[in-house]
Amino acid sequence: CWQDFMRLDSDNLIGNGVGAAHRFLGGRFSFLILTLIFFHLFFAVYEFGQRAPEEPLRLVDTLSLRKVKALDEPYRILSSCFVWTSFWQFAFTIFVLYLFGWFVLRRLGALVFLFTYFSSAAVTNLVTYELVSAEETVAGAGGGAIALSFLCAAYFPYLRFFGVVPAKFAAPVLICGGAFASAPHLGAVIVVSQLSGLSVAVLVLVFEPRFRMELSKWWLRRQVESAMTEAEEEEKLDMLLRKVSRGGMTVLSRKERNFLLQMSKKYNRRVTERKE
Repeated sequence: CWQDFMRLDSDNLIGNGVGAAHRFLGGRFSFLILTLIFFHLFFAVYEFGQRAPEEPLRLVDTLSLRKVKALDEPYRILSSCFVWTSFWQFAFTIFVLYLFGWFVLRRLGALVFLFTYFSSAAVTNLVTYELVSAEETVAGAGGGAIALSFLCAAYFPYLRFFGVVPAKFAAPVLICGGAFASAPHLGAVIVVSQLSGLSVAVLVLVFEPRFRMELSKWWLRRQVESAMTEAEEEEKLDMLLRKVSRGGMTVLSRKERNFLLQMSKKYNRRVTERKE
């Protein structure tokens, strides 16, 4: 009994410690964020398994951009987003996804979030690929993580992480750390290239409100057109019903009978949906 009590107390202690660390850091999880982290973990294990024990860490040829192939295989632009060049770059990407990803996801929505994340990583990879010839300099998803850090600071500058640190201070530190973590053994050129994905984040920051406004206008226009169409259909239906009450179905043309049949199916469909 004493051993069971000590084990239970130890489990509670570990759980409380994890919860306290989670509250202190300030990050959050969602299904999409966990899915991205899972894919990064999967490709990290796959990449690590492709090397011989005596070989240093290297990129997987089937995933990364290569000078030999250039851009003959466009899928490499996306697949290279899952390649990592150092443990610190991998840890930085996972940590930023956990810390900032949920907040940016809630602000942008899933589609714009994924577009921003992978486009930033792809741009970073392409710029790095063009500036430096060594394969080991491909940026992986580091550019996407840097973009998320920038957007979180831009959208939520006073959101607090690490207990007391606002996002506007935490994000620049992480951005600089991520730029150096991707290729710590190289010079300023590669560090600058790691920041090139910020161009996508800036474009999203500038044009996303305008895009949402245009999308809202389009949706409102569709709603108005739908309401007008329904009003016209109701008016036409009333006219045909009055015509049927005076002379019966035989006075209707084939087109008018088809219209009544369509309206009857539409009405039955609405009734069924309401019952469900």
